[in-house]
Amino acid sequence: MEISYATSSNVDMTGSLSGLAAGGSRPVKVIPLQHPAAADFGTPSPPPVFARWRSKLKGMSGREWVELLLPCSRWVRSYKWREYFQVDLMAGITVGVMLVPQAMSYAKLAGLHPIYGLYSGFIPIFIYAIFGSSRQLAIGPVALVSLLVSNVLGNIVDSSDKLYTELAILLAFMVGVLECIMGLLRLGWLIRFISHSVISGFTTSSAIVIALSQAKYFLGYSIVRSSKIVPLVKSIIAGAGNVWSSEPAFSFFLISKSKNSIWLSLKQLGAEEDHRGLAASSTEDMKEGGVSVIGKLETFNLAQSPILQFSWPPFVMGSSMLAMLLLMKHLGKTRKSLRILRAAGPLTAVVGEIPQGLPKFSIPKEFSLAKSLIPTAILITGVAILESVGIAKALAAKNGYELDSNQELFGLGVANICGSFFSAYPTTGSFSRSAVNHESGAKTGLSGIIMGIIMGCALMFLTPLFREIPQVRLL
Repeated sequence: MEISYATSSNVDMTGSLSGLAAGGSRPVKVIPLQHPAAADFGTPSPPPVFARWRSKLKGMSGREWVELLLPCSRWVRSYKWREYFQVDLMAGITVGVMLVPQAMSYAKLAGLHPIYGLYSGFIPIFIYAIFGSSRQLAIGPVALVSLLVSNVLGNIVDSSDKLYTELAILLAFMVGVLECIMGLLRLGWLIRFISHSVISGFTTSSAIVIALSQAKYFLGYSIVRSSKIVPLVKSIIAGAGNVWSSEPAFSFFLISKSKNSIWLSLKQLGAEEDHRGLAASSTEDMKEGGVSVIGKLETFNLAQSPILQFSWPPFVMGSSMLAMLLLMKHLGKTRKSLRILRAAGPLTAVVGEIPQGLPKFSIPKEFSLAKSLIPTAILITGVAILESVGIAKALAAKNGYELDSNQELFGLGVANICGSFFSAYPTTGSFSRSAVNHESGAKTGLSGIIMGIIMGCALMFLTPLFREIPQVRLL
């Protein structure tokens, strides 16, 4: 066994113990005592985490730096134009056309003018295509975030006030800052602590609240603004108290007839089972983090679906129903004896005037009220983690590439921050549009850029045509 001693006078000690080490049974090794430098006491050593980050950043090459700052360079560098461009183009056009009415609908759900939904589906898409790591995720306005914005801001200010819009834009900025901070601090692993039962319950209850809150558009009377189911149901029942002696009675009749006509049309098209399958997947996709919706859509071929095949009977039926509703609305307005026919009014109410042109640059305002929006910004950030990161990981696994959840949060944050400078309210990844984008064959983020181009064309040229869209069509 070897014994080691440390001393400052190692030279003398070595000479005195040399004989003992030579004649004894135990060897002795003398090492000098190393005194720490005076400068070491004033500079504490960096934490291990920051030390690892610093060493990792120093060892990164120029290519790795570009991929870190611009994740889009990964698919741009290896893009196959002949193989990918056609499918990306078709997927981008398909989801872009799908996004236009959805954006207006979700903006109305948030209590905003429909134009702000279109703005939210324009600039953030381009920013995410550059800084986001998912190649199939379609971001923009979503129902859950719109419902949260409506419930929180409705308690602060009336939705008709200009301050309401300013707070919604400020909320987008705050959500973007929180997402960027979480991405930089690498906190994407927090999603593991949220159970599937919580996600499923949150999604189901949100769907019920959304449906009840939108009932006012076809019932014809106002409903209290609330995020709870019981107050909404009470408000609907109270408004329909004299349903059998007033106009809403006829509305219920028209709604039931319209629903039966639509169902007969779907059945005649042979799309009954496909329609049910897609509706049933809306809850399961959130429950499984976006995996199940992709699996269900693998068995649903959009090109072969009978829904996309034109058929005369449903077209004639729908046109006749619309003509009848418009005629009843006109007669109810012009003749006092037929006022009861005005109940068709809510079914044919139109969106109204929508400004034409691209959004202008403006800095978010009302920072004095930011403190009251912090809880909502945190909640919306949590929803972004659940929706976007969950579906993005599922899509990445399906398409065979790696996805960094922290980079995903950072990309969403930058998209929200930049969107807030162009009148956008909070956006995140959409389950339905992302699933359609994947099923349409999207290979890279170019499909997202094409979505943004479609939205830009709609803002520049098509907004005058949106004026006559019935509001119930956007539900």
